[in-house]
Amino acid sequence: MDIQTRRALETGDLRDLRTLLLARAVKSRAQIGLGPESKLTTLQLAALHDEEAANALLDRGVECDLHSACALGKTKRIKAATQAELDVLAEWLTPMGFALVCARLDAVRALLKVGDDPNRPLPRIGFFVWELEAMTSGHGLWLPIHSACVHGYAEQAHRIVDTLIGAGGRVDSPSPLGAQPIHLAAIYGWLPVLSTLLDNGADVDARTRPTAQAIWQLSAPAKARPADRQTPLMVAAQEGASAAGRLLLERGATVGLRDSSGATALHAAASPWWSENTEFVALLLEAGADPAARNTRDRTPRDLAMAAGHSATAELLGQ
Repeated sequence: MDIQTRRALETGDLRDLRTLLLARAVKSRAQIGLGPESKLTTLQLAALHDEEAANALLDRGVECDLHSACALGKTKRIKAATQAELDVLAEWLTPMGFALVCARLDAVRALLKVGDDPNRPLPRIGFFVWELEAMTSGHGLWLPIHSACVHGYAEQAHRIVDTLIGAGGRVDSPSPLGAQPIHLAAIYGWLPVLSTLLDNGADVDARTRPTAQAIWQLSAPAKARPADRQTPLMVAAQEGASAAGRLLLERGATVGLRDSSGATALHAAASPWWSENTEFVALLLEAGADPAARNTRDRTPRDLAMAAGHSATAELLGQ
């Protein structure tokens, strides 16, 4: 807690505190598509952005709402939640959404114990900059397990995923991206989350569904071509997530499957979305990937690598 925040708390000037909290959160809010203004209460803002300030507010007698309790892990307050409270949205997040954004395993468990639905829809998950635009265009339907998977950087993320699945969370549920939870974890290479999903029955060769055009235009790089029926291995390859690719192969991923464009994981690895990645290409070749495979446009992985200017990959793939 900085000096300005402490002073605002000491003087009891909640308007000043609110201004400070919003000013400090401008960048992080912009990264998830939110503007500089907010209808969240001062406590809710503090619960999301300054836990010490939030606890100071509670010590001063500010009433703890359910959303703030979930962000802070206040299980006693959560145990007193009413069923009606579980549906309430604060900046388009349910109380479960607050718990997931803050990776509060204790709050997730407490919510499930009071009867929260592990498959209660979330209009947004607080991760992608385009979520609000997708939501307003009618494509913003996520589930808690999707949120837990994309926030898989958190230390407790894999335990949260395991808890949601144990309570009935659908391991094969499609997200607005057309991706199942295992694809979402593969995008970012969250290894503990990937392992937990596989341990709980996720299909290592699960296929993505078609993505709505509006979502594709918002989420994909300009040069990317739409495709569905992608496996987690293909998704990891196009993202360059080598560690995830290695784990998926170790867990039995089929290296030669094709997506709706006839591309294999090796096609994706040869011309990934962000930067050349010979490590992933070598990994797939070692696993038996066919460098001569052709997609529906009659292109081999080497053809794609050369078109992208990836000379090291092209050399690795041979003539």
